[in-house]
Amino acid sequence: MRILSIVSDLNGGGTQRVAVDVAELYRAAGYESAILARLGGGPRSAGLDESGITTFIENADISGTAVSEALAWNPDIIHIHRPGLNNPNEGRLLRLFKKDNPAVRVIEHSHFGRADYSRDGSLIDVHIQISL
Repeated sequence: MRILSIVSDLNGGGTQRVAVDVAELYRAAGYESAILARLGGGPRSAGLDESGITTFIENADISGTAVSEALAWNPDIIHIHRPGLNNPNEGRLLRLFKKDNPAVRVIEHSHFGRADYSRDGSLIDVHIQISL
């Protein structure tokens, strides 16, 4: 099974740390694991390739090469890490994956416990709401 984690970037924030940790745990559990950083790389990208995690680094354009490569990677599950509120760019990205593979399932990891009540929120199959 292929699991694609999507995160804004691979900088030093907590959301990015959790996305990398989860991708590493998926890999350790025997799944094929990849990360799509939709707004660029960062220091958290170091070591991912060596640990067997494929990385796709995009730079703010959802129609770029990295997104095309992630689509071709053909994930079975997408695990998106985000604040939870509606973000039109994330919605467009999820629609691309659903169009390419309608069977793909999407898990949202909302680190701020915010629900997305927009139409794009219906693209997500499982909402994990985390709040401190």
